[in-house]
Amino acid sequence: MRGPKPESQPTTSFWILVTAGVGVALLLVLIVAAKIRDGAFDTSHLTAEGKISETRIVVDHTLESMYGGRIYYRIEAHVAFEISGKNQDRWVTASEITPSREMLAAELARLPQSCQIYWTPGHPDSVKCRLHP
Repeated sequence: MRGPKPESQPTTSFWILVTAGVGVALLLVLIVAAKIRDGAFDTSHLTAEGKISETRIVVDHTLESMYGGRIYYRIEAHVAFEISGKNQDRWVTASEITPSREMLAAELARLPQSCQIYWTPGHPDSVKCRLHP
């Protein structure tokens, strides 16, 4: 005589898929949150609009180790702008520092013509540029 069939347990592969799905969803949430944070701007800075005449990718610094070296780059823009009624025309930093020169070249491929100049109040010597597409 046979007894009742035992209830089938969900397979291990089902739980692996559920775990992977939750992991992918969390990763997407983190990516979206990072994009939103990148778009936020610190309102404690003073700003002005600048007109870009040319751009360049420069070496910011290098790191050497026993296992090789790494080069870090940044974008600089030659920008004309005005601070407190005085015309300025100078090279300013226009990107984050990164080891990916290709990423910076891709950003410059959009040919930015203007940027938002920003600086900390009382320190107009340390201006930076946020590129407009």
